[in-house]
Amino acid sequence: MNSIQWLRQVAPEAANGAIAARAGLTRSTLNRQIAQGELKPEVVVAVARAYGKPVLEGLVSCGFITEKEAALKERMGLEEVLAAATDEQLLRAILDRVGADGQVHHPLFDEPLDSEHIPTMMGAREERRRRLTADAQPTEWAAREGEILHPADPDSA
Repeated sequence: MNSIQWLRQVAPEAANGAIAARAGLTRSTLNRQIAQGELKPEVVVAVARAYGKPVLEGLVSCGFITEKEAALKERMGLEEVLAAATDEQLLRAILDRVGADGQVHHPLFDEPLDSEHIPTMMGAREERRRRLTADAQPTEWAAREGEILHPADPDSA
């Protein structure tokens, strides 16, 4: 697809003047590039941003960069990034959000949790290791009071 085809796909019903205004371009700049048969990369970027389209995909579609250069297939969504992060990385990210006064400034955290609700990091890690290295199969894990039963356990349904 060339850049003019991409433009018509992004804004199929819009007049050139409306596209230019929305993208923060002059009408003459957009009209001149359309007449020449190709948009410059910076115009593709401006239009993509104005219409809420992925900039890299626009540049790839118009042939300015390759998929490999854009690394589109290697990009992960938020859920995939969080799932791939280690516990330490997640904790560091959380701690980065704590204010200089040591407090988390968020309305959901306006009351402190007591020690019953915050297991120590080492304690939680050791408990997880114990469970993962236990000789028993997951379905044989015994649930203690207050624990969630393992999903494979028929009594958990």
